[in-house]
Amino acid sequence: MKKRPVQLTSEYLKCALFHLTFYPLFVVVVSLGKAIGPASDPGLGRFCFFGLSLILFYHLRDLAKGFWSLFLGHAGVAAVFLLLPLFPFPADRIITGFFLLIYLIYSLNIRLVAGRAEDKAMPKAVVFGMTAGAVFLLKVQGGELYLNGMLWNLMFCIMLGLINDFLEEYCRFLFVNESSTGYIPADAILKRGLGPVLVFDLILG
Repeated sequence: MKKRPVQLTSEYLKCALFHLTFYPLFVVVVSLGKAIGPASDPGLGRFCFFGLSLILFYHLRDLAKGFWSLFLGHAGVAAVFLLLPLFPFPADRIITGFFLLIYLIYSLNIRLVAGRAEDKAMPKAVVFGMTAGAVFLLKVQGGELYLNGMLWNLMFCIMLGLINDFLEEYCRFLFVNESSTGYIPADAILKRGLGPVLVFDLILG
């Protein structure tokens, strides 16, 4: 088993986890926005779609050679997602632009400050903390309508986090044993290890 496909899958999962972590905040912001003017419901499906921007940001961090290609590429991706007719009301675009700006700054920081393309997994404590805080605020605002989506989002985060944890440990195992001259059944280890994780995820879901 080549390490690159597993690493790429892990990076995509980390992008998804980072994005889904912000869903509770997104719901709260949209709920507040609807109290001021017309805004779309904070559907989890549409929110997940514009999270694809994070995957494109990752590939830009990986492929861009200089600052301007990196910056302009990020700005172009953000502009495209901002102009998509996902959210028809002006308030929707303002809210979407706010989150895209957070993602853009975060992505540029990874490449320019940390000097790498790869992200780190979002700590599980942050996921639980964001969800708990958002649930409390929604209770105060009377926005219980969105609580089911929040619970589904938390479940997705836990499931994806477990898969990513296993893939990261698997990549570390391959790295440690790269110089080994003996035969290592990498494919069998991946299949036998990933199977129980997926079964547990299905039980959890």
